[in-house]
Amino acid sequence: QRTQIGTLKAIGFEDRPFILHYLSYGFYLTLIGSVLGIIIGHKTIPYIFVDTMKSYYTLPCWDPGFSINFIIVALLIVLGSVLCSYFAVASIIREPPSATLKAKPPKVSKMGFIENTRIWGKMGFNLRWNIRDVNRNKLRSLIALIGVIGCTVLLISAFGMHDGVNDLKTWKYDDINHYETQLVLQDNISQSQIDSIIDEVNGTQVMTKTIQIKANGIEKMQVLTVHEKSSLITPTDKNRHEITLPKDGISISEKTAEIYGLKVGDKIEWHFYGNETWINSTVEDIYGDPSVQGITITKECAEKNNISFKPTEIVTAKNVTGGLDGVGSYNSHKDLTNRWDKLSQTANLLIIILVIFAVILALVVLYSLGLLGFTEVERDMATLKVLGFQLSDLRKLFITQYLGISIVGFIIGVPTGYYVLEAIRSNTDKLYYPTNYSLTTIAISFVITIIVSAIVNLLLANQLKNIDMVEALKKERE
Repeated sequence: QRTQIGTLKAIGFEDRPFILHYLSYGFYLTLIGSVLGIIIGHKTIPYIFVDTMKSYYTLPCWDPGFSINFIIVALLIVLGSVLCSYFAVASIIREPPSATLKAKPPKVSKMGFIENTRIWGKMGFNLRWNIRDVNRNKLRSLIALIGVIGCTVLLISAFGMHDGVNDLKTWKYDDINHYETQLVLQDNISQSQIDSIIDEVNGTQVMTKTIQIKANGIEKMQVLTVHEKSSLITPTDKNRHEITLPKDGISISEKTAEIYGLKVGDKIEWHFYGNETWINSTVEDIYGDPSVQGITITKECAEKNNISFKPTEIVTAKNVTGGLDGVGSYNSHKDLTNRWDKLSQTANLLIIILVIFAVILALVVLYSLGLLGFTEVERDMATLKVLGFQLSDLRKLFITQYLGISIVGFIIGVPTGYYVLEAIRSNTDKLYYPTNYSLTTIAISFVITIIVSAIVNLLLANQLKNIDMVEALKKERE
């Protein structure tokens, strides 16, 4: 609207009304969107996860909480939009009315590095045109690139989380635990009942207790696991290779080592919850476990450290469904995997939300910037039409640039998504899983990114047929 601004300035309008007017575009629309986003998000998204969480937790009410961070984020969004609006109009306001009344002169493109090489002469017209257009409009191209990177990061994070959740299930219930039934023992069970159950099911005793670990100035609640050597439970390292627990020392999980900054040979202190007697130990080994973090030792090691070994569960290769005194509950392998699947539903819902917002982000950013770019090159396209270029040639010219930006953005977004996944993994103290994603994840993310980009570009390219060559070139002469 530079011509309208120039006209109003010429008849005496001051700069302040223009600035306030155009700032209102960035302020009111973004403020309304932020407020609606807070209200709708607060009233909808938490309830998506409630059903799954109700199967694991008991709370007096399930109303969603409210955080001041919601307000802070909304204010930052509004502030960013207002600043963008100001920078967009400030340069026009500073121009004298005589300059503002004229159409904005095209940017002069300086010779770039590629244009001074032999490669430039071998490139086709399409590629050379788009390289020069990107060079003339660096900011618009950069924002489009960031939008595609953001879309890719969300997609990679979503599908990478899906890969991680599936890997954890396989790791936990195929690579480490090989039993068919888990018998959870009652607290008041006697030793004679334990011996009777072991003889009946030919099981392996396991003891789990809550402990507190102190090392490097950090104190956290973790889990102590004690079990006999058995083929039913085979500890693994972080690469899921089977290992043997040390007979005399303690082993800590990879996640625990990560939290405390520990390595083999380091000293730690720990004690049972409710018992203030601290035990000093040396880390002899580090194992990997996706869901239970803390210390694991053998029964022999527990006895050497004067730890009373009383099993809290017995695992067996037999299918046991009931009839044993002293057993509180029976969990079959199928029951345990079904519970994991139910728990993973929350992660799958989060994955769906991330994918939806990734697509929305790409659509909004690319379409908005595409419209801006179309306005900027309208006169150029009209000139090419006068010179005899067909509509199909102009469409190809227009589409190539944003597909190229999308591909470059995807390439940058893949490793960026890795670091985002690493940050997500580091934020939980309970689950441990290596940060990786499959080629399928990369391929699906690429396909979605390119399809979204292609759809937006096809929509924009269809507007080429609506260019009025006379009006566009008349603006250029003016």
